Amino acid sequence: AWIAAGYPVEEGEGRPRTRRHFTARLDHGAVADAGDVARALETGTAQLVDARSAPRFRGEEAEPRPGVRPGHMPGARNVHYAALQSE
Repeated sequence: AWIAAGYPVEEGEGRPRTRRHFTARLDHGAVADAGDVARALETGTAQLVDARSAPRFRGEEAEPRPGVRPGHMPGARNVHYAALQSE
């Protein structure tokens, strides 16, 4: 399809055209810490969603990860991750 569209091609080992420097920066507005989550649950300013299976969410099924208590945080809603997958 690339060739049929008339785009350029080349042979051999690929290599970047120029060297670039990248510095990762944390966007604090896109990440919530434990304090942010606790405040959101207290004030109702955000909805916490738990993507585990319903039995794990309800605490009826053991957690496969060591140290994780069964059940969910008060105020959380359950939306299983499989319901979020696109086709």
